[in-house]
Amino acid sequence: MQYSNSSIQTLDHTMIWDNFKKLQIWGWNGVSEADAIKNQVSGTLGLDVDSPSYFLLEDSTGKLKDSSNADTVKWLQKQGHTVYPLVSNQFSPTLTTQFLSSAAAQDTFVQSLVKRAAELGVPGINVDFESLAGSDRDKFTAFIQKLTTAAHAQSLKISIDLPRGSVKWNHLSAFDHEKLGSIVDYICIMAYDQYYKGSTSPGSVSGLPWSDGGIQEFLSYGIPRDKIILGMPYYVREWQLDASGQLIGNRTVLLKDIPQLIADKKPTSTWDKDFEQYKMEYKENGSTYVFWLEDEATIKARLDLAKKYDLAGVAAWRLGYDQPELWKMILQNK
Repeated sequence: MQYSNSSIQTLDHTMIWDNFKKLQIWGWNGVSEADAIKNQVSGTLGLDVDSPSYFLLEDSTGKLKDSSNADTVKWLQKQGHTVYPLVSNQFSPTLTTQFLSSAAAQDTFVQSLVKRAAELGVPGINVDFESLAGSDRDKFTAFIQKLTTAAHAQSLKISIDLPRGSVKWNHLSAFDHEKLGSIVDYICIMAYDQYYKGSTSPGSVSGLPWSDGGIQEFLSYGIPRDKIILGMPYYVREWQLDASGQLIGNRTVLLKDIPQLIADKKPTSTWDKDFEQYKMEYKENGSTYVFWLEDEATIKARLDLAKKYDLAGVAAWRLGYDQPELWKMILQNK
């Protein structure tokens, strides 16, 4: 009991006792009603932290839009889940710049948010402020410090979702990883949308080497590995190309809908060593459709990445996009 990651076994390696570190499994609900949240969570195995999107920065005065449901929180906790409600900024750079320019607005927002989280009896909050102006870098860091100080005073933890990004241009973004890593309790790497809706060429939502590289970059910022949560996509992007190979458009396909898509379209499958995923391709009505496969194998590979770097855990975007069978593997690999 004095040593971490220890075990007591019989000579034939039957485990009697262990205190091995377990990988935390987080899942976001997105904006979902109470029944949808319960359905999403009921299909999981091994889920530790659930994050329903309950709070929103409503305006530049710091007004908090509160969609929280105390009964749902109690239900989740009764199922054994830790609840970190998510708060977002409407992904509006203009609104966020105005908000960050006012100390009074920040105080109003922080007080309302922390007070409500304490009333709900949750142990923490998940901050998902996206699409910020790079010029707000220092103000955003100061805001997160203010929020975290207030939260810690109420014994609440703060986790923050940050884009995978790149060391090359990180200094131009609104996210000061080094400072944020020393302030908050957890940092979730949103390691998806490597190729996104607005990309001009097809590619994977999250190639395994790209995800691996993101972890290395976050560690290079000096963020402790026991604070890092690796985000995993439960979706792919299917790309449509014309006869000459020019990109026409793309759409999102959820993880749970991929098996039916494969059954219907019978795509050819080739291993893509650059993304370390299978590239699926089929033709229809003069167009070529292509996507990079997400399945049980790629999710396990992401779990393995988190273990390889001894991270705190992984987080799925999002619950409800998955297949129940997936969770048996996740539970077995915690």
